[in-house]
Amino acid sequence: MNISLKLFRLPIRLTARLFSAAKPLPHWMMLGLVVILCLLETAAYRTHGAFPVIASRAWALMGVAYFGATGMLIAGSLLSDLRRRSCVFAILVVALGIMVFYRLGDIYHLQINYESATQLASFLKFNIHKPDWGYTGNAFVGYPARQFIIVAIPSLLFGNEVLWLQFGYAILFYSGGLCFFLGVRHYFATKQHGELWALFTVLSCFTFPYVIRYLYNMEQIILPIALVMHAMGWFLLSLEKLTAPRVLILAWICGLLGTSYTPGLAAWALFQIFFFLVIVQAARQERRGQIVLWVSAWAYTLTVGLCSFVTRIDVRLVPKPAHSAGSLLTALKVFFLGQPTEYMPPVLAIFVAMFFLLALTGRIGFIKWITAVWFLAVIYFSAASAGYTQYDPVYTLYRSILLIPVMMLACWDSYLDIFKKFKQWKHAGPILAVILCLAAAAAATHVYFERQKSYGPSSKEFFISFLLNRAESAGIRRKPAILISQTNQVTYHPIQGYGEYFFPLWQMCILPVDSPKFAHPTQSQPLVIITDSEIAHKNFLPAGWTGTDEITYLDVYRRRFPVRYGLYRYSP
Repeated sequence: MNISLKLFRLPIRLTARLFSAAKPLPHWMMLGLVVILCLLETAAYRTHGAFPVIASRAWALMGVAYFGATGMLIAGSLLSDLRRRSCVFAILVVALGIMVFYRLGDIYHLQINYESATQLASFLKFNIHKPDWGYTGNAFVGYPARQFIIVAIPSLLFGNEVLWLQFGYAILFYSGGLCFFLGVRHYFATKQHGELWALFTVLSCFTFPYVIRYLYNMEQIILPIALVMHAMGWFLLSLEKLTAPRVLILAWICGLLGTSYTPGLAAWALFQIFFFLVIVQAARQERRGQIVLWVSAWAYTLTVGLCSFVTRIDVRLVPKPAHSAGSLLTALKVFFLGQPTEYMPPVLAIFVAMFFLLALTGRIGFIKWITAVWFLAVIYFSAASAGYTQYDPVYTLYRSILLIPVMMLACWDSYLDIFKKFKQWKHAGPILAVILCLAAAAAATHVYFERQKSYGPSSKEFFISFLLNRAESAGIRRKPAILISQTNQVTYHPIQGYGEYFFPLWQMCILPVDSPKFAHPTQSQPLVIITDSEIAHKNFLPAGWTGTDEITYLDVYRRRFPVRYGLYRYSP
């Protein structure tokens, strides 16, 4: 163990130097650099040509620095804890890793989300090959393209596979959870709360069924909560003293909240308030250097978020007046009462409701009042906003899961401040922390396995798995081909979404069962036909096409979803 730890001393020392109190850049130079980046960002949206390209490369360089710093922070903290024989963080690293990565890419464990496939396919086809990677543009149905640069990297490096489709979202969520823990632990340490309370705060987030349910979609829905955990972790780490390198780190991740999936704008707005309050506090303490550094982070974050409104078309917050009150009432019933579906465990809901009562009446401070009002605003807009389609508020409440890490931190921080006033807390607190951590871990495990019990692969998962296996065995997966699909087993959109991502060179022809037959395939390309088992393939084939068809099942156990599959080639 000692030899292994010595091998990592260099990265740890580099991390220490990177985030030390030393001044690698004077604060005025950092402000000047941020001003240049802000002007570059503005020019990228207002002009064409070199500015968007330069801005995208500068942003990418900051992103590499961010994830490098985050990785070094996590690794350095883990090794430091192991040297001190502290295993709390190590347990979280392993447990969260199992929860997120176990059987990733396995259709029997989690779905292959066709919307996620469509989103990445759209970005890989229309954005990534542009000189600026579509840096200021939009991708899938008008969402900012920039957010997909990060999650598309595994597919760009390793190919369009099921695992890499999901891996980008998984690693972002995983690293966010660990970063959030380290930030909360540091913040609680300054208030003399033990690290078990930080662990309990993080574990509480995973007791929410909504989080677990939508985590395994591995789709842009989880980007806001993942980015919030990243941003909140670094914010808490920098709250005592912001250093010049952390200005760029914090500004980059908070700015990304303003250019991600629409609910992320709520968190972006909250961080503008946080930055302002920290600047006011630094001004009262006459810490000029800190004022300049926090203003630098605030300026970049604000500029990036505001510039995104120049091109984004996904912001549709205005609700229909007739549905506003009803939607809010339904959302509050789900949120606090768990009716008709559970948002959080009932016991936890009691503590959350008490927190709201204390916060909204001003009993626990101005910042907690602001966050409580923000929570209610997020719940309201999540339930009532029109979006692209008007859904049931019970469903659209998934937009609000980004508030969960902030809410758990605010909630338990408030209770700890109250309990610390009692003399008995010094002895009872650590024991209670252990009990609550075990209870939260048990609750999170229960939610995890309940989700597993309720999940089963549907016909669309079997369809893409079947087609991938057949295409690989025939050697046509990565070659131009034509697919004709005419089946009731799978609807149009999953086939189209899967096809765009997994078979980017294929021509997809998805026909309703009662539509005319496709009769003019390109003769130089193989032809794959999947239909319901009773539909004969001869109706699709002009003269000169040969091959065989078979009645088989999409289910690998050959029990469900019968189809007729055929592979044909032109042979005059």
